[in-house]
Amino acid sequence: MVLHTRPGGHQLFDSNQITDAIQAFGKNHEAAFVILEKAGNDTNRFVRAGAIYGMGELGKSVPEVTPFLWEVVYSSRNSLDRCRAFQSLQKIGFEPPDIPKFARLLSNLACNQNILTMLVPEAISGLIESNSPVARPYLISVESLLDDSDPDTQFRAALALVKSQGANNPKIFSALHELFQRPNNRDNKYYKMLAVQILGDAGPVARPLVPDLLEFAKLPDEGDTYRVVAEIAPELGAKIPEVAQVLKEQQREQRWTEKWRSGSYSFEDLRTALTDPAQALTAANHLAEIGVTAKAAVPEMIKALWGKDEDTRNKILADIHKIDPRVTVTKIDVDDSPFAGAFGSADSVLEKMPASPENNALKNACAQMMGGAGWVLPEELAAITNNLAVGAPAAYHAFLEGLKPAACVKPSTAQLPDVWTNH
Repeated sequence: MVLHTRPGGHQLFDSNQITDAIQAFGKNHEAAFVILEKAGNDTNRFVRAGAIYGMGELGKSVPEVTPFLWEVVYSSRNSLDRCRAFQSLQKIGFEPPDIPKFARLLSNLACNQNILTMLVPEAISGLIESNSPVARPYLISVESLLDDSDPDTQFRAALALVKSQGANNPKIFSALHELFQRPNNRDNKYYKMLAVQILGDAGPVARPLVPDLLEFAKLPDEGDTYRVVAEIAPELGAKIPEVAQVLKEQQREQRWTEKWRSGSYSFEDLRTALTDPAQALTAANHLAEIGVTAKAAVPEMIKALWGKDEDTRNKILADIHKIDPRVTVTKIDVDDSPFAGAFGSADSVLEKMPASPENNALKNACAQMMGGAGWVLPEELAAITNNLAVGAPAAYHAFLEGLKPAACVKPSTAQLPDVWTNH
């Protein structure tokens, strides 16, 4: 199994190397499978992850691949292995005869409290939509689960069928309504959140569940549910301000889409778009196309790095260097540093504090620093920690305590937060 090591000692599989290694076997995919099968049972989770990925690369060329992956999905004790195996199967391609296998999964503990709760119903729904006549004989295995004694199995089956049968089967809405009536503890909120995403894809057929969605949207950290309500029942924008705001944002996004498509944007339009999180990367790409004459926008492009995921940050930074290769950006790695754990400590305190827009914003900032940002700017990190200090002193104290055990290496810059210079 091919591995590489990141700074800090974390081993991750290199997908490109695995693909190259499989190609080196030529047509002898059976030999590659033997190696991957052994690695798929390794005690090292990163070795297993690489093997499961490699199985997806082998695809249907080896008959033993799909049974091996299905067995991982059904039986593995590791939820990440199950999800990776499902994704490899998805890459290979699902077919209508797989629907009974999905039905078995819907009633399996493998779907409890993880992303398979959403992925499995979505896969069934996709097969129905793309292969309706062929899929029809297999659907009884899913439809029968609407009468299952387990409420979790019922709502998962309902999510699988809502898009195709929601208008004609009252059991579907009954099961989903019962889900939204559950107390909003951590597990139930997670299930409801996944259901919201699927219902948004279902569109107007999910209209009977709008009252449940509106109630769920009132929770402090579930405001995005209004976006789903707008997809299902846009006429509610005349009555509900939050839905009206979503529709307004969608109209703005549509205007930008039309500008990008037509090319009818000015330099000032691009600078304005940098301040819109949804448009910043596209604007940066177009500024890079302009080249050195777009240099005046570089400070705004650097500001646009704030709050983005690592992939987006890297792409915007690459665009900046296309305009001005001499620009230097100081990076602080928050994934492989004491900061990830320290922000986790702060987040634990924020979880116990009363919900408010301010606290939710701080929680979102901490969540990003705990994973996904990759690296941040010193000024950005300073702003986050300063906001913690002002808005949630107890969480800020937990953040500082989380840093104490670590041996911090201080970058040579004058724009770091006070916590660095005092550590």
